[in-house]
Order: sequence, then structure tokens, then C-alpha cells
Amino acid sequence: MCSQCADLDTTVPTGCPSSLTQVLKVIRDDLADATIAESAYWPPGQVAIDRPAFGSLPLEGPWPDYLEYYFTCLACDRRFRLAADIYHGRVGELVAAASLTRFGPQNSRRGKRKRMH
Repeated sequence: MCSQCADLDTTVPTGCPSSLTQVLKVIRDDLADATIAESAYWPPGQVAIDRPAFGSLPLEGPWPDYLEYYFTCLACDRRFRLAADIYHGRVGELVAAASLTRFGPQNSRRGKRKRMH
């Protein structure tokens, strides 16, 4: 964890559609200012799902039945996982994936952090 991704280093529940919308906005902002990058990582042994590109997800829905995306902090390589089970009504969470192995090149980023609240 670094100062660039420190505010993402907690579980952020997305228990209702409006909170998922807020998390999607923060992730888009962080992608746009190069705080994080979408990762091609997929957990070993887990069946990969067919999913649309993150940038094509509508902010307000409707969303696919299940979302799962991985992102990497470009400053320290920390991984984050967004998962949401829309179909079963468990909208999901954004969580730092501390147990995942490091991935990708280390880069610096510019810009100011946005808060999830």
C-alpha cells in the first residue's frame, strides 16, 4: 500500500445500487488520472467469466448479473477487486486484495485522491 491508494485499502461495501454507482465513479476517476489500471489478472483455479470492458459499464445500470474486475495501483502494484452479484441482490464490495500476488510494472501517478464517501 502507498499514499496513492491508501484510501482504497479498506472494504467498501456496495450494498445498494447508489453505492455501487458511487464506487464505479471513483474507479473511473482513478483510471482516468492513472491512480489505478484495470488488470488482466484472474485468480488461479477460478473459472474466468465473460465480462464487458469496465469502461463500457453504465454508471446507473442496468448491469450484468455478476461483475468482477481487478485493478492495480500504478504506484505500488497493490491489487483491488470489485465484485458484485447483482442477480442475487448482493451488490458487492470493492476490497484491497492483499493476498493476491504482485502484478505488473511499477509506475508513478499524478493527481489528487478522491474519497469514496
